[in-house]
Amino acid sequence: MAAGNGLGLALAAEGAEGDTAKSEDVGAAELHELFLELRVPICRYLISLGLDRAEAEDAAQESFLRLCQRGIRNDAGENVRGWMFRVAHNLARDEQRTKKRRPAEQLEDGEGFVVEQKETRPTPEQHLLEREQDARLKWAMARLPEEQRQCLHLRAEGLKYREIGEVLEASTSTIAEWVQKGLKQLERDLA
Repeated sequence: MAAGNGLGLALAAEGAEGDTAKSEDVGAAELHELFLELRVPICRYLISLGLDRAEAEDAAQESFLRLCQRGIRNDAGENVRGWMFRVAHNLARDEQRTKKRRPAEQLEDGEGFVVEQKETRPTPEQHLLEREQDARLKWAMARLPEEQRQCLHLRAEGLKYREIGEVLEASTSTIAEWVQKGLKQLERDLA
């Protein structure tokens, strides 16, 4: 699998469209749009779970290939975004089980996933302040229970509580509780 270039995904999308049984499913154009929209957030989420960049890219691409194979239909009321994060989440857990790793305590900075470049460079003082703030946030996030940490990561990626519930296989009310408790704990730790 060629991580990151989307070539395998494009070929899989063409193969899925050529199959008459799946011709009404997510089309190549829509799949490409989903790929552009979700690849970076899924990779960031996978890195937050402890995968390295290459593993995250592979798992994200595998998620898109499974979308082609399963043939989710947007018009059938299926939550494609939530389903994609759930598949990626399961792939990350499988990878961790096979390698018997524990989730990373600190988040990667998203190297290679930068969408926009800053036009101005920060001063050394600003850079130091940002690093200190990042370190405090990473420390506070590491102190949270895993469920709360995962909820906050997924919420930061723009998922709704219902979508987070699908990813983590929990009720919407439980997700709301975990998010609220996590935010309160972060507020206390960062005050």
